[in-house]
Amino acid sequence: MPRMPFSKLQLPLLRYGLVGALATGTHVGGALLLAKLFLLPDVWASFGGFGAAVGISYIGHSQWTFAERRLCLTHFLKFVAVAIFTWSLSALMVLGLTPFGGVSSTTRLILSIVCIPLLNYLINKCWTFRPSCTNSH
Repeated sequence: MPRMPFSKLQLPLLRYGLVGALATGTHVGGALLLAKLFLLPDVWASFGGFGAAVGISYIGHSQWTFAERRLCLTHFLKFVAVAIFTWSLSALMVLGLTPFGGVSSTTRLILSIVCIPLLNYLINKCWTFRPSCTNSH
């Protein structure tokens, strides 16, 4: 029997990374567009980019990464809650490690960039997209 190129664990992680990269590009591109073209203040432009990125992420992860094949209001609300939680945790992680003089800003950012997406993936896999949704929209 021929071996699959990716295992059942590797394929969703690969898809998760690709959707995440697309969402990151959407966040940055959307924020720049809003700031430069529409002259929004940077913080509002970033919120707009983040909102667009959450939408792209939800659709990509629900339809492709976790193969739900349907959009669900319950899953979407959980997804938004997880996105806000992990974004906040990332900020707290970077800020929380600041008082420790031996932890450089580069190390803090790398820890956040590695740990937060993995946590986000696990929460979304085990809670957000758990097959329990009854209201498809």
